[in-house]
Amino acid sequence: MRLRKAMTPGSRTGKLAVLCLLVALLGLVSSGAACRWTTPNQGAEEIAGQSPDSTEQESVPVAGEGQATEAGSQASSEPAPAEPAPVAPAPALTPSSPTETPPPPAPTASGLVCLDPGHADTPYEIDPETGLNTMDWANEPEIEIVWDIAVRAAAILRARGVDVVLTKSSAYDPVSLKQRAVIANSAGAALVVHIHTDPGISNPTTFYPGAAPYNWKANSDSGRTAYISSAVQQASAGLAGVFHSAMAAYLAGSLGAGDGGLAMENRGSTGTGNYGPVLSYDVWSWIPTFTLENNESFADSHRQAVAQSVAAGVIACLNGR
Repeated sequence: MRLRKAMTPGSRTGKLAVLCLLVALLGLVSSGAACRWTTPNQGAEEIAGQSPDSTEQESVPVAGEGQATEAGSQASSEPAPAEPAPVAPAPALTPSSPTETPPPPAPTASGLVCLDPGHADTPYEIDPETGLNTMDWANEPEIEIVWDIAVRAAAILRARGVDVVLTKSSAYDPVSLKQRAVIANSAGAALVVHIHTDPGISNPTTFYPGAAPYNWKANSDSGRTAYISSAVQQASAGLAGVFHSAMAAYLAGSLGAGDGGLAMENRGSTGTGNYGPVLSYDVWSWIPTFTLENNESFADSHRQAVAQSVAAGVIACLNGR
């Protein structure tokens, strides 16, 4: 009853209550807030921080957690900085190698050549076409020395792109003087180099066949005269000069060897291959043909260098065609 009396409009307390109510209503209207009637239980729930529709209780932050959460929310609201572009790893360091002089450029020569390592043990036989004796003989130790040089020279040339045909498959392969020319002709070689040694030769010498007429008999058995083709003889003389210049230059530069020069065949008739200004295998040749002679002891001691000189001469011939 006392509370009801205090709330009557006519009382001083009632007036004050009405005034406060009007002020509160005006504040709600100006803020646009809506009145919401709550039950006592609902008010208690809201004071505890839980809405009436919620079934889970929010955790109360502990000291320092609020700041961390606030900082985290700020960080999440800001755009993440762009990741830096990947940097390529630096190349691994390797020990520097000593500076080496680059090898000379490979020759541009190409083609097919024939190398003929001299001598073999073949029987006496008269060639019916020319009347020449096809016999050869095994001349020791030359036969083994020149075979080794020819094999080395062939390997050098093949490594430089030159096709090579050898007239023999081994040092003592019994290939006659005529067969040597036939092998080179049949292969279609650009030239044939006959490789020999001679203890009576001081310095490397290249012999080319002389021109006809020879004014001598092919041999005492047939009494016939055989001639080399004029075109082959001229081509042989020309390429022999090219070969000799490059061959002798190599030996002079690498070993300080002397130069025996370029010479027309002039060693006289022996009846077993050498017939004055031409060798019998030259007569059968359809392609340029010439003979290299080195001092036997020199060639034996410098087989690789002599092989290199042969390759140098052959390449010069091919490049000069």
